Amino acid sequence: MGGDSMREYLYAILTAADALNDRVMPFFDEQGVDILRILTDRGTEFCGRLDKHPYQLYLQLH
Repeated sequence: MGGDSMREYLYAILTAADALNDRVMPFFDEQGVDILRILTDRGTEFCGRLDKHPYQLYLQLH
């Protein structure tokens, strides 16, 4: 991946995590709805090796 591609890729990851933390989770919290699971296929076409991808670590921790 070139420098610009990597920057765009990382921006997309951070934007998704930011939206989840700052918008989605607070919305459901305000509605009194607990988030028990987040459905993802964890496909390697989007994140590479599962044991190395930062978003996969995030999903495991939250």
